[in-house]
Amino acid sequence: MTATGKLRVAIFVGGRTAEHSNSIDSGDFVRSSLREAGYEVSVIGISRSGKWLRQADDVPLEFDEGRSEIVTGTPMSVDELDADVAFPVLHGPYGEDGTVQGLLEMIDMPYVGCGVFASAAAKDKVWANRLLEAAGLPVAPWRVLAPGRTPKPIEEFTPPVFVKPARCGGSLGVCIAHTWDELESAVAEARRFDPKVIIEQGMSIRDVECGVLEFAGKDAPVASVAGETIAGTEHEFLSYEAKFFDSSVQLLAPAPLDDALTEKVRTMAVDAFLALGCTGLSRVDMFVTGENSVLVNEVTTMPGFSRVSNFAKMWRASGLEAPDLVDGLVRLALARKAESDLPL
Repeated sequence: MTATGKLRVAIFVGGRTAEHSNSIDSGDFVRSSLREAGYEVSVIGISRSGKWLRQADDVPLEFDEGRSEIVTGTPMSVDELDADVAFPVLHGPYGEDGTVQGLLEMIDMPYVGCGVFASAAAKDKVWANRLLEAAGLPVAPWRVLAPGRTPKPIEEFTPPVFVKPARCGGSLGVCIAHTWDELESAVAEARRFDPKVIIEQGMSIRDVECGVLEFAGKDAPVASVAGETIAGTEHEFLSYEAKFFDSSVQLLAPAPLDDALTEKVRTMAVDAFLALGCTGLSRVDMFVTGENSVLVNEVTTMPGFSRVSNFAKMWRASGLEAPDLVDGLVRLALARKAESDLPL
């Protein structure tokens, strides 16, 4: 706590991940929201090589010329971290996958977001699917292609199929194989991001999602209004380019679903959150099929957090503005730390 009595929150941005720049965009918005909520905020940028760089106060976070990596700041080590709470606004491997969460547990630092297990499980689509299925939640038909294995046609599937890196987010590396002849090149593209690949049966769907939050003092997590992302006909699916670079892609929140389907989507979002052992926050992406069946696509434990990100938009549509959202997450992190320490 500072001399003025304010709690000090340390935000982590960047990271050893292909989603490095998205994390910095999220971190800028979280920093301003926390300050509006009355916190003192420091920002630690993590370079692509893993170097920690303390950022100057009250200046925009700076990239290199290609806007691919944070480059400014004062080098620091973990034992120089001085904060009451950590807020790891990190997307993808080496940040959203339990690694940073484990480090914060080791140094006894309260932090916002899911714990080690849920972060690791949700970031790996193979294990996430296994846990979701074990909890009785439906997912699209899928198979895993282990590192080094040669891709082959799957007898139970009919092209097109989706090919995805197992441990990457933001639709990075996701491809469609329209025929089995295209499978090898699709797997090669996915393996640029992860040697482990997941293959899913393609189907006609609507992309819907919910934000899920826990609140200190409440017994159960709460889902936001449902959202539906609409992409133009030039996009076969919600690719990385469509999500982050096409301004015509829009989120409808609330989603244009009937009451029964809306309740089904919101309930499944909370069920998926609980099935993976999530805490704090997550965004649950789902598919609605032509028969109005709902399938869980994935659970993102640190969703995009910029002003234009779907997570913030869905909670705004639910009546929760960003300063109140981040304030609730910090308060929950402190309460959870007080309740969850294991005896020594």
